[in-house]
Amino acid sequence: MTAHRWYVGLDIGSSTVAVATATHDAAGQVALAGCEVLPSAGVVRGEVVDAAALEQVLAAALRRVAERTGAPVERVALSVSGLHLRRVTAAAEQRTPRAVRVEADMLEALHRRALRDPRVAGVVLASVPRGCTVDGFPVVDPLAGLYGHVVRVKMEVYSIPTSYVDTRARILARLGAEVDLLMPRAMAAAEAALPASVREQGALLIDLGGTTTDVAVYLDGQIRELFSMPIGVRSVPTLGRGVTPVASGARGYPAPRTVPGGGMVDLFHRIRQRLDDLDLGWRLAGGAVLAGGGAGIDGVLGAAQRGLRIPVRLARPGGPRFSDTRTTGAVGLVLAQARLRPLEPAPEGVFGMDETLPDEFEEVEPEPPRPGLWPALGRWLREFVPLGGTD
Repeated sequence: MTAHRWYVGLDIGSSTVAVATATHDAAGQVALAGCEVLPSAGVVRGEVVDAAALEQVLAAALRRVAERTGAPVERVALSVSGLHLRRVTAAAEQRTPRAVRVEADMLEALHRRALRDPRVAGVVLASVPRGCTVDGFPVVDPLAGLYGHVVRVKMEVYSIPTSYVDTRARILARLGAEVDLLMPRAMAAAEAALPASVREQGALLIDLGGTTTDVAVYLDGQIRELFSMPIGVRSVPTLGRGVTPVASGARGYPAPRTVPGGGMVDLFHRIRQRLDDLDLGWRLAGGAVLAGGGAGIDGVLGAAQRGLRIPVRLARPGGPRFSDTRTTGAVGLVLAQARLRPLEPAPEGVFGMDETLPDEFEEVEPEPPRPGLWPALGRWLREFVPLGGTD
């Protein structure tokens, strides 16, 4: 089987590296083929502190994927830690001598002009409309047959420093793979754990890592907020007394098997306070979903329900076969890759490994980026500039 028929997602954390692989089934639908979790090395809170150690981990992960699929890995989707996201409020306007009707293409052009704001630096990952005014008056639905001389849009733009991308891209390039999709970790997990109907209701995705917690909030089917906290399950016992620094040898600092209830409740209470400050806490009818390695620790679910005061459940990223919460982000990456960077489905009966999908992967305890990275990111960006959206 040829390599171009596989999607591969890498969710690189401080504690673990999760890898997911998908392909097309006989009907041409995307089918999750395998998940794998390996110990991480060389990364602390999203920063690569030892490129050689991380390269060894990624080489082992890609080698195991290649052994399972029978093809070398040539392209991957990567997650981005929320701690490294930059948020900028950008705006753009159009002035005309006579009143013109507000059209969808006009709004899209204004959104893209706002992305060229000089304050927007690095690689843009997502943009969220924050409002629209026509002749100075705020409007709820700009496409409701409105006319005006001055149309102005405002949006929140999330970007990542190019150095964050380049370090990982260079490592992967040395391993023969290119990065063709970047996605904030919480949004990647939401791809796998939050159905469209739940996003329409309003829902919260919390990815609990060892050293960070990433949060994505959805309203009316669109991303509404992205934020991250420099606190993970390893540092929860110290909440209220400062966060204990984590050394680069993260593998020697294991998370507790059971999190003290008060400390974890405090973490979720902080998230709830942030949501209330944004006037979002009462709007999440779809509840909250917990993903990441910390979600599987005893007592976390109950602590989340007490701290958030909304219904909470654990992520089930790939159904009964692939239900490990640690793989939620990686599964979401391949689903997003298949949706935003689609490949030609494999012909019927051509899957390798005796014409069936591979069995589930077992769990085990700088070159410049290749050409094509930035055009791929541009195509990804289109998904997150919804037209006509406001608060």
